[in-house]
Amino acid sequence: MKYNKEHIERLMLEKLLGTASPMEVQYLEELIGKDEEIRRLWEDVQAKVQPSQLRKLDEDVAWEKWNNHYGRSRRRLRYSALMVTTVLSAAVALTFYFFRPQEALKSPEVSVRADNSGQVRLVSGNGDVLDLSGQNSRKVRLGQLQLAIGEGKVSVTPTSGQPEEMSTLFVPPGLDYRIQLSDSTEVWLNAASCLRFPGYFDKSVREVYLQGEAYFKVSKDASRPFLVHTGSATVRVLGTEFNVNTYEHGVVKTALVAGSVAVEMGSTSPVILKPGYLGIAASGKLSVMPFNSQHELSWMEGRYYFKKKSLNELASVISRWYNVQVLFDNPDIANIEISGLLRKNHPLTDFLDDLTTTSGTQYYFLDDKLHLK
Repeated sequence: MKYNKEHIERLMLEKLLGTASPMEVQYLEELIGKDEEIRRLWEDVQAKVQPSQLRKLDEDVAWEKWNNHYGRSRRRLRYSALMVTTVLSAAVALTFYFFRPQEALKSPEVSVRADNSGQVRLVSGNGDVLDLSGQNSRKVRLGQLQLAIGEGKVSVTPTSGQPEEMSTLFVPPGLDYRIQLSDSTEVWLNAASCLRFPGYFDKSVREVYLQGEAYFKVSKDASRPFLVHTGSATVRVLGTEFNVNTYEHGVVKTALVAGSVAVEMGSTSPVILKPGYLGIAASGKLSVMPFNSQHELSWMEGRYYFKKKSLNELASVISRWYNVQVLFDNPDIANIEISGLLRKNHPLTDFLDDLTTTSGTQYYFLDDKLHLK
């Protein structure tokens, strides 16, 4: 497989700087492990770059410093959907841009502050960016991908029989989005989530990488297992329906609706789930319990049911669904527990007014931030 070298070098630099997302680190480490040329490139980057010096620099400045000192002459990437100019000095302007909401991938709360575009974006393996927002149906070619775009969904068809570099679908806070992969597998992503996938699956295995939450309806193919990699666990299936939630740091929840899946985590023995059961990977352990579909799957209907949840826990959901940062003027309020229902298609103030009535918690908005007091 051919890789975009500039993209790989940037991921390597971000790994050294500590700004790469867990999914990007995992992707890069897998490439280093299986590709000799990339392994040598990684050794070369480590030898040339001093992380202790670069950590003090802005990431884009650090990347430009690397490019100027060690990189070869490369074409600038231009995008039809997005152009960002970074000014390094009064005389130098770069038209190089790589859409990378790493902060968004590490934390939904940071995502709300970092990405206010409200746009669903698809980033191809070579760095091209396509805005998938809008309601107009259209067909677009992006690299080796042929895309059929509709309202709130996109279908992927490879234009060649060779696996392509991994592409990434970013869904911002406040939205959800569906994608049909090249094997007809359907994935429904919740807000503040992303999915990395190949344009064409090879003959032995189908692999994707998820951060956030998504519902999978995997097309059956007994000869090619389907693997969903997260930061700390892997879900292995052949053909089934299930939901994966990675919002909580260090915790992966897999709710099986139909079929059978195996949840794997490091050297721990895999856990086989049956329909109606939830597998939880956390703190190096795997556990299984029945789940309430109303609680685990209602997000697809725009509803979030909660029982004895703290306001601190609800703040992350509010941030993802309404694209607003939540601040507690009084830290003690964060520990208040409530039960109820949050409706995504209703004004946030409806919920906040109910919150005031039931718990006495007051609220106000300042500088596009929600304050609770």
